[in-house]
Amino acid sequence: MSDPEAIFLPSDWLKALCSGDVGAVMDMYSEHAVLVPTFDNEPLQGTEELTAYFTEFMSRPNLCGESFGEIDQNLHENHRAISGIYAFSWGADETTTARFTFVVHFDEDSDEWVIDTQHSSAMPETHIQ
Repeated sequence: MSDPEAIFLPSDWLKALCSGDVGAVMDMYSEHAVLVPTFDNEPLQGTEELTAYFTEFMSRPNLCGESFGEIDQNLHENHRAISGIYAFSWGADETTTARFTFVVHFDEDSDEWVIDTQHSSAMPETHIQ
């Protein structure tokens, strides 16, 4: 995505995630990105921590996902926040629906949109007993 007018799309992130290629996912993040992950209790920062998280998360068999209900906010010049819902599935019948927010900026050096911050949390009603 080498055009600042073309916004970052969560579906592109999901496509990379479903490819099983951790490098393709990590290429979408800035060097000092922060991730508040769906399946971990602690915020993560930087390439090393995010790579470890995605290596484990993406080892799930048949991992795939879809996004919907997206809201795109123009924050400042080439900075955006995209929020919505995505659903992950893996294995024979495992699923999780989560809320997300990506904060991205257009990096002129790489000529790409990069993720600075991502927050992902499982939907609360899946945890209410």
